[in-house]
Formats: sequence, structure tokens, C-alpha cells
Amino acid sequence: MKLVPSLMTRILRDFCHVEWYEVKELRVLIASGDAKFDVELFKKELAECIMSYPAIPVVEINRLSGNEFRTQDEARRWLTEIRRDVLEFETSASDPKRIL
Repeated sequence: MKLVPSLMTRILRDFCHVEWYEVKELRVLIASGDAKFDVELFKKELAECIMSYPAIPVVEINRLSGNEFRTQDEARRWLTEIRRDVLEFETSASDPKRIL
């Protein structure tokens, strides 16, 4: 099974862990242009994790995030929520302060 791409590994570990879930902070970093990573690559890797894999690497996602997903569908729904929470501002607001 294909593993989670390297940038997604960093994002899941640093912003999406169950003990320090900081998706709002991630959203602000991206919206403000202050992200210290390639945002376009993040979008691509997140989309691949959600849609392109024949099988989402649930064990690795659980290891990186501290979650306990039992199925690929649970992990896919969670990743989809992250995409919605982090990236939807692009179509709804240009001011990063509005997203809080």
C-alpha cells in the first residue's frame, strides 16, 4: 500500500494530531500566506489521500494523527473534513481574520 506523502505526513503530525488539533491555525497560515510549506503541494497530496489512492493508508494515518480509524471510509471522511475546514476559505473569504 502506498504511504502518506511526505508533506501530508508533516501536516497530519504537526497540525492534525488528536492531542493538539490545530486545524484553525493551519487555515490561518495558509490564508495569510505565512505557511512555511508548499500550499499547492499540500492541496495536491490531500486530494490524492482522499480520492486517488485505491486504499487510504489507515494504519499510517492513525500513527501520525493518534486517531483510531477502523476503516478507510472513516479516514476518508476525516481527511475530507480537514480539506473543508482548512481550504474552503479560498472561495468564501479573502481576509484571514474572517475565518476564525
